[in-house]
Amino acid sequence: MKRRQLLKLCSGSLVVSGLGLGRVSTALAELGFEKKAVNFAAIINQKLWLNHPDYRAVGLTLERVLTPESKIPNPHLEQFSLILRGPARQQINAGSYEVDHPRLGRFMLYLAPTGNDGKGISYRADFSLLL
Repeated sequence: MKRRQLLKLCSGSLVVSGLGLGRVSTALAELGFEKKAVNFAAIINQKLWLNHPDYRAVGLTLERVLTPESKIPNPHLEQFSLILRGPARQQINAGSYEVDHPRLGRFMLYLAPTGNDGKGISYRADFSLLL
């Protein structure tokens, strides 16, 4: 192994351990939560709390879980998107954020804004999971 590869590997491990992602994944597994469409569908119309560096706790309501219609389903891949709505006055930039839910616990989620219809700002989180 070259020195450069070793440094990349170690720095990646430090970032993950610093973010606590290992603990989060373990906690979710212990709760029986897996990031699957059916599990998110069970919390539609509930709030997820996003930890934002400027706005602090921002409530986002899960509005829909979208699954693509495929003529040939792949038993080894699950793809879906979450559509969330947040307050109109607090635009959140695209990025990864720590999200909290009373039942699901705390986990990281990449969100991208998709529009503002006057009722609030919509966000989308896309998933492609290998099963």
